[in-house]
Amino acid sequence: MAVDKTQSPHESEIVRFARLRLRTDRLSDLHDFYGNTLSLPVTRSATDRIEVTCGQTVLEFIQAEDSTQPYYHFAFNIPQNKLEKAIAWMNPRCPLVKRNGSDEVVFHFENWNAHAIYFIDPAGNIGEFIARHTLKNDAPGDFAVPDILCASEIGVVTPDVRATVAEIEKGVGIETYKSAGNDFAAVGDEQGLFIVVKTGRAWFNSDRKAEVFPAEAVVRATQVQNELRIDASNFAVTSATSL
Repeated sequence: MAVDKTQSPHESEIVRFARLRLRTDRLSDLHDFYGNTLSLPVTRSATDRIEVTCGQTVLEFIQAEDSTQPYYHFAFNIPQNKLEKAIAWMNPRCPLVKRNGSDEVVFHFENWNAHAIYFIDPAGNIGEFIARHTLKNDAPGDFAVPDILCASEIGVVTPDVRATVAEIEKGVGIETYKSAGNDFAAVGDEQGLFIVVKTGRAWFNSDRKAEVFPAEAVVRATQVQNELRIDASNFAVTSATSL
């Protein structure tokens, strides 16, 4: 993915996820979960894929062609004032992940000024609703489907976190968010983050180990084009303007 060379080296690109293209061995179950249990609009349903509208992002699941059982981490922004209402909305629909074996389901990320809840879908994907208090996106009323605003995170699994972060920063033109380590880093901003984790690292508050599965993020971006391929992660970043 090429970056416009007129961009200042100190000016970070703005990236938004238009589409997350993922694999699954549980296509029918995911259709039922997202379309019926969560009542999200399924805008395409075919024998080999489904497309689910999640606010400003399309979540696309494609039938895996091998014997793998792919799973991913992704997060959705919700209005920063609606976490408790999101819990009330989710409770009759899907169990929420509990914190460290307790009955508490809210996770506080102090450094990110955010609160989140997690769920596991039928394919084992680790989904998240996150209220980011740095965003001025308050909304009135009870929680409803339109309050799922966009996908704001997608996991990128790699054997070398720092090398993959460097690839994303250079190829997409965005910067590390907050801080980075040898086994975890976030790249982008509060409305579009690549969550880069080391292969084999347990996903947050989960016994699931991060594994590499094919994935693609189609992004809306102001100064990027073509495609970035991260071979070690089997991950592609494509600009929506190039499609």
